[in-house]
Amino acid sequence: MCPFSPEELALRGEPGPRESRGRLELGAMGVLERLAEHFSSTWKLLSETNKFLAKTSLMGHYETEFTAMRARLKSHEHDRETIMEIKDRVIQIRKGLRLGGYDLTLADFDLVISDYRNDSSARTYTRMVMFIGDGRIWSVSGEANHETLFGYLDAEPHGNVEHSHCLWYRWEGMTLFVSGSDSEDQASFEALKSWSDTPENRLMLLRHMKDRRR
Repeated sequence: MCPFSPEELALRGEPGPRESRGRLELGAMGVLERLAEHFSSTWKLLSETNKFLAKTSLMGHYETEFTAMRARLKSHEHDRETIMEIKDRVIQIRKGLRLGGYDLTLADFDLVISDYRNDSSARTYTRMVMFIGDGRIWSVSGEANHETLFGYLDAEPHGNVEHSHCLWYRWEGMTLFVSGSDSEDQASFEALKSWSDTPENRLMLLRHMKDRRR
C-alpha cells in the first residue's frame, strides 16, 4: 500500500524524447499547438522554433536554414507569398520535431542543477527520488524521507535502472532547480550532472517534471 496521500505523492514514468515517437504531442496538446501555429505570425513562429532548437542537439543542422529564412523574411516583409512559404516550412519543421518526440512547449523552460541541500530545505524544496534508464525517467516525490520514497519507487514496476538519485527540487517560474540530498552520494550526483549535459536529457527531465509546477 502506498504510504502517502495523493497530495503528498506524485509518481510517473515518462519515455524519452526519441522513444515516445511523439505520442504525447499528437494528443490534445498537439492539436492546440497546431492551432496556435496557424494563427501565429511568421516572425513569432520562426523565433519560437529557433529558441526551442537552441535547447536541442539539432541546432547545428538547422542554423544555416533559419538564418536564411530570417534574411528572406526581412527582405520580403510585404511579399505574402514568400511569408507563407517560410511559415509553411517552419510548421513542417515543427511537425517533424513532434514526430521525433520533442515537446515544443518547453522552449521557455530551463533546468538548473545546483549543489547539495539538507532537510532544512523542506520548507521551500520538495524531496524526490528518481530512476533513469532505458531512455525513461521514473520518480516519486513527497514529504516522506528519501529512504522511504526510494523504497516505494523501487517496489513499483520499472525498466532497467542505470542510475538512481535522491534529490530536492523546486520550480521558480519556468525554471526547475534540482539539488542533491544528504542521501545522494557524490558519484551519483556527478553522474546526474553528466547525464544532463545532453540537451535531450535535459528536455526529458523538464517534460517529466513540468506537471509538478506550483
